[in-house]
Amino acid sequence: MLLLGFAEEEGTSYGVGCMGALGVAGRAPSPEALHDAGGRSAADALRVFDTGLPRRVVPMPMAAYLELHIEQGPVLAARQTPVAAVDAIVGISRAVFEFVGEANHAGTTPMDMRHDALWGAADMVASVRTLARDTGGRAVGTVGRLAVSPGATNVVPGRAAVTVEVRSPDARLLETLCERVDAEGRQCAARYGLALETRAWRSDPPVALNRSIHDEIVAAAGDVGSPIVTMSSWAGHDAKILAAAIPAGMIFVPSVGGVSHSPREQTAWEDVARGAQVLCRAVERLDRSQAA
Repeated sequence: MLLLGFAEEEGTSYGVGCMGALGVAGRAPSPEALHDAGGRSAADALRVFDTGLPRRVVPMPMAAYLELHIEQGPVLAARQTPVAAVDAIVGISRAVFEFVGEANHAGTTPMDMRHDALWGAADMVASVRTLARDTGGRAVGTVGRLAVSPGATNVVPGRAAVTVEVRSPDARLLETLCERVDAEGRQCAARYGLALETRAWRSDPPVALNRSIHDEIVAAAGDVGSPIVTMSSWAGHDAKILAAAIPAGMIFVPSVGGVSHSPREQTAWEDVARGAQVLCRAVERLDRSQAA
């Protein structure tokens, strides 16, 4: 058994998510080609950690990969369930829609003679919310960035760029949502006489995790006397990268209050311990099945 701790899952330093897992899978960009905000290359950063000890090569292919992670959401806490077996990791699609109108004086331009780019963007935000809510929990949609130009209090916005993200574990639904968001963008622009400039969707498809490993995780929870549910991961993880080459599974433990990516993020130590017990037991079960 090999214990791995991955770096750069979030991709905050070099703009490449799950960089450690990509390296294990042989798919990472060259460290010399990656630079942080200060201009330092990933290769230089790695040299800081060079202890002179022999380097360990990760054996490939592996028999299985199991990942223990906090949920990063509120579902387990709300269900009062200490452990989840993950069946799939969502796909993520992102695109930018820029509404183009006419910047003009906010006091002297009558309301019925305006081409306010922000009106189109505002309707777009509401449309994304409605489309996601109408899936009945099978998808989420977010507008996390809105850039308004020229951005002055007394100027009608001439441009407004909306960054849309949609997520779903269902590939077909994700594709349909992207098409519907595109259509909504065109309608929002036409409603106010605006032009619309779009940047193509960047999509990362959903990944189903290994069913046999999932079942062993569920059985392992039973062995240690822990309640367990099955759920999809709505955040990306290293398992999503490795699942392309290795049978992979994931175990979730609750996040207190569902808070993630915040200084307030925490998980109770008893939940961490329970997750580790399930992980250990699942590894034992998989080892026995491999030996049989």
